[in-house]
Amino acid sequence: MATAHIDESIDIRAPIDRVFTVITDPRRIPEWNPGIVEIKNFTGSPIQVGTAWRQTLVIAGRATELDCRIVQLDPPRKGVLEVSGKYQGQIHTWCQDLGGTTRVTQSLEFALPGGLLGAVARKAAEPAIRREVRDTMQRQKAALEAEQAATGGPRTA
Repeated sequence: MATAHIDESIDIRAPIDRVFTVITDPRRIPEWNPGIVEIKNFTGSPIQVGTAWRQTLVIAGRATELDCRIVQLDPPRKGVLEVSGKYQGQIHTWCQDLGGTTRVTQSLEFALPGGLLGAVARKAAEPAIRREVRDTMQRQKAALEAEQAATGGPRTA
C-alpha cells in the first residue's frame, strides 16, 4: 500500500473553543461535506476518544460506508480521526489561537494501492481530495463566521 498526504489550512474569525467544538462534531459533517449523506450509529456524547460512527460517502454516484473513530482528542487544539472500510486513513485537525481568529490545519493521510496502480490512483485522487478538503474548510469557515456574527461575538479583521 502507498500513502497519500494532504495538508490544508484556513483562518476562521471565531474563538478557538467554538471552532474546535463545531468542526469536530461528527453530526455536522454532512453540512461541511455534501458527499457524506448520512451519519449513523453515533456513540459517545460528548465527543471523546472512542466516539465512533458510520458515515455513508457518495463518490461518482456510488455509496460506500466508512467506519470512523476518534483516536486522539486534546480540546481545543488537536483531534485525530481514524477512518476504515473501503477507504482507510487518518484525519488530523489542529487549531491555533491567533487572538480572536483560529487557524485550522487539517492533514489527511490515506492508503492507496501500491505500485504503478497506486501511483496512478494518487495522481488522479490527490487534486480532487485537496479541492474537497479546501471546499469543506471554506464551508466550515462560512458557517462559523456567520454563527459568530449572529451571536454578536467579537469580529476581527
